Amino acid sequence: NNMTMWMYRLAGFLLTWLGLCCICQPLTTCVSMAGDCLDGITECIPGVGCIVDEMTDVVTGMVKAVVCAITCMCAFSSFIFVVGVMWVVMRPLVAIPLLIFGFCFCGGAGYLMHTCRKKKEKEAGMGSQQELLDDK
Repeated sequence: NNMTMWMYRLAGFLLTWLGLCCICQPLTTCVSMAGDCLDGITECIPGVGCIVDEMTDVVTGMVKAVVCAITCMCAFSSFIFVVGVMWVVMRPLVAIPLLIFGFCFCGGAGYLMHTCRKKKEKEAGMGSQQELLDDK
């Protein structure tokens, strides 16, 4: 009985991850198609074609690895959140820490996204909207 319960949990997490991977599949397909197009353009240039082929393979592999990692983290946080919501009724003492854990994952992802956006704006020389309005 206990083993069956853990198998269902593992299957639920893996199916959540698989679903998110399927959602992000068009992104990896576009990168792969762009690499194939670039390979086709440069394959007739001696010495350059093989280098470009290897570089596009490396970039495609990196994009696939990053998408895999991001979807795994998103699947884990959403799976923990769903399990926590279900356990509120059944086991509140277990559910509350799980919900806090899930909210921390979501909050951390939001904070990371916000910091990356601020950093990118500063590097591009664009200030925040409030700074732009204050200059006028």
